[in-house]
Amino acid sequence: KAIKAIKIAEEAIDELEEGEEATEEDAEEAIDDAKDAINDLEAEIENATSSDAKTEAEEKLAEAEELLEDAEDEFDDEDFESAVEKANEAEEIAKDAKDELEG
Repeated sequence: KAIKAIKIAEEAIDELEEGEEATEEDAEEAIDDAKDAINDLEAEIENATSSDAKTEAEEKLAEAEELLEDAEDEFDDEDFESAVEKANEAEEIAKDAKDELEG
């Protein structure tokens, strides 16, 4: 009986974990947020006066854009969980770079 109870509990945990996966809507929202952060960074780069800071921000921008592209590919493949992760990472990189540029 204990083994059967453990199996039932494990199946319940698996179902809960599956239920927490990102939805298509979550992925769309994360991708949109990443795009906004990237656009904000691009605008900040345009206004940057320090060439060193600008170069570093442009490198971060390229990294964020690559992650966004990966997120969109994952979205197209209907891997919404991975799309959300990559989009969130792109957004974080873009926001951090923008904050650094703003000083």
